[in-house]
Amino acid sequence: MKIGSLTALSALFVLVGVGAASAQQAPPMNAPPVTAGDKIYRLFADVVTSGIGKPGIQGANCVTQTVFFPGDTIVFRAIIADGPSGTPLSAADVARLGLVATVSISDGKKVALHLGPHPAPPNAPAHSTFWSASMPTSRDHPTGTLKWTLSVSDSAGHSVIYEPMGQSDGSTVLTLAQRAPAPPS
Repeated sequence: MKIGSLTALSALFVLVGVGAASAQQAPPMNAPPVTAGDKIYRLFADVVTSGIGKPGIQGANCVTQTVFFPGDTIVFRAIIADGPSGTPLSAADVARLGLVATVSISDGKKVALHLGPHPAPPNAPAHSTFWSASMPTSRDHPTGTLKWTLSVSDSAGHSVIYEPMGQSDGSTVLTLAQRAPAPPS
C-alpha cells in the first residue's frame, strides 16, 4: 500500500457490500489504521459481480469474487469516510474537498468511480450510498491476472493509493479465467 501526502484530505476507503440502509454504511472499525501526515484512514477493498447481463460466476449480483470470465462486467465499490470517526463523507464533503476516485488496471484502463445510491432508486425500498464503477470486459479480453489500485485525490493535490490485500504476493489477484468448454450433449 502506498500513501502520499494528505494534509487536506480527511478520507477513508472502504469497499463494502450493499446493505439495507438509507445512508452510507460506516466502515468496519477493525480495518487497519493508516496514517498520512496528521490524518488517520482505514482501508479495505473488494470487487463484486455485476447486475448487468449474466450475474457472474456465482450466479448472483454483487457477490464478492476475484475470478471473472472475458465478457463479464467487474464492479469496484468504495466508501470514503473520515478516519477517526468512521463517518462516511457526504456529497457536500466530497464536493468541498474536490474528491476524485479512480481505479487503475494493469492493462492500462482507468475507471472513474462515482458516489451514489445502490441499488439506484426506485429499484429497492432501502439503499446504501457508496462510490462505484463498473468495468465491462470484452469477450476477447486476454485471460490472466489484472492487478488494480484505487486512488483518491483532492483538489489540493493530495492523494492515497490503495492496493488490495494479497495482490502484491499474488495470493489474491483479479483474474480473467478461460471459460470451460460446454459439456457434450
